[in-house]
Amino acid sequence: LSDFTSLLSGYTGTMLFKNGKLSDIIGELQLLVKGLEKSGDQDEGGGEVADPIAAQVTRLVNEVR
Repeated sequence: LSDFTSLLSGYTGTMLFKNGKLSDIIGELQLLVKGLEKSGDQDEGGGEVADPIAAQVTRLVNEVR
């Protein structure tokens, strides 16, 4: 889980520097959440990791709004 959190932190940092627009960042985070939800549905047991991360990203998106 900590490896994935580090990956997520790197991904969000890349988005911040790449796009610069808050609306773009929120959109990319929402796409990331959708991808995590889909991968959790397809993998057996994958939801155990993807669900909490998706929830955390959703909370982040809501806080940024």
